[in-house]
Amino acid sequence: MSSSNAPQPVVAVVTRRVPLSEVPGMERDLRAFVAFLADQPGYEGVHILRRADGVNEEFTVLGRFANEDARTAFKNLPGYGAWVRRLDAHALAPATIHELHGLEAWFTFPGAPSVKAPPAWKMAAVTYLGVNLVSTALLPLAPRLLGATPFPWSNFLLNLPAVALLTWVVMPLFTRAFRRWLFAPAPR
Repeated sequence: MSSSNAPQPVVAVVTRRVPLSEVPGMERDLRAFVAFLADQPGYEGVHILRRADGVNEEFTVLGRFANEDARTAFKNLPGYGAWVRRLDAHALAPATIHELHGLEAWFTFPGAPSVKAPPAWKMAAVTYLGVNLVSTALLPLAPRLLGATPFPWSNFLLNLPAVALLTWVVMPLFTRAFRRWLFAPAPR
């Protein structure tokens, strides 16, 4: 089990509204920015989401960093400010930037990245269900696959597929399946 002080991933959610006349320039500069981003330590990937309303196009960039230190180091790079200004030059207004930490990043929706994260207790409940499902599926396989491997090693090896399944399969599916409950407005 990880400590609460363990470094958590950070997802930067950056949204800009761009007039249609500026879309080609934004596309060109975003491609160059992603190439710049890919060379940075602690950078783990990016998704670019687009939505048009016939007059403007919204570009939302989801950049994932290994931890807060990697995100901070990226923001402190000499070229970072120039990139922000270059991309903002295509937009109707400066970008809105939100940073999501740890479990929050599992509970975000592509297409609606500015939605506030659900309450921590709801995230914990859905995560508990996901962990339960994955451990129930993997534990029966452990004796056959790992045999007499000492517990610390078998635990380590069993947690690798568990974390991968949670991150890329179970939590995205559970977030969609429980979205009405997770993101329900608080009763008044």
